[in-house]
Amino acid sequence: MSDLLPPVKSGNRRPIVQASARQTIVEGCCILSDQREAARFGMILANETEMPEKVCPVVYRKVDGIPHLLAFQHPSGDYQFVKGTIQEGECHSTAALRELREESGLHPTQAARYLGQSQIGAPPLQWHFYAFLACHAPEQWKHRTEDDCGHTFSFFWHPLVRDLDHQWHLIFHEALQVIRRTL
Repeated sequence: MSDLLPPVKSGNRRPIVQASARQTIVEGCCILSDQREAARFGMILANETEMPEKVCPVVYRKVDGIPHLLAFQHPSGDYQFVKGTIQEGECHSTAALRELREESGLHPTQAARYLGQSQIGAPPLQWHFYAFLACHAPEQWKHRTEDDCGHTFSFFWHPLVRDLDHQWHLIFHEALQVIRRTL
C-alpha cells in the first residue's frame, strides 16, 4: 500500500537534462546511454524523435471494495484525470510522479505499479498508465498547479464503475476504458 504525503516545495526536484545525443542524466544521478541500458534500471525513456508521449498517474482508493479514481475539475469546467506530457529524456515512471505532484500536490511514498500503455486521442498519442493506491488522501481538496499557468484544480474521487458524462473530454472516456481493463 502506498500513502500519499502532503506537497513539498518544488525546489526539491532534481533536474532532468539532456547531456548529449547518447547520454541522458535522469534525476541528476545516473547516466544512461540508450534504451537498453535504461531498461536494466527498470526505466523507459521518452523517445525524442516521435510525437510526445503522455503519462497518466492513476491514483485510486477503495470505498466499500469499489475503486474510486482521483479526478479534478479544471477551471474551464471540464473534468479530467491527472495526465501530462513526458519530457524529453524523462523516464515514464518519473514523469508520472512529477505530473502527480505538479497537478495534485500529492507525493506517493511507494513506487507505482505500471498498468500498461495505449494509443489515445486523435491523432493517437501513446499514453502510459501508472497506478498509485491512496490510503490517507482527503475526500476533496484544491491545489494550485505548478504548471498549466498556475490554475487551481478541485479534486474529488470518481467511482471506477461509473461512466463518464459529457463534462469529460473524450480522451478521458478512452483512458477510463484502459484503466478499467488494467486496474
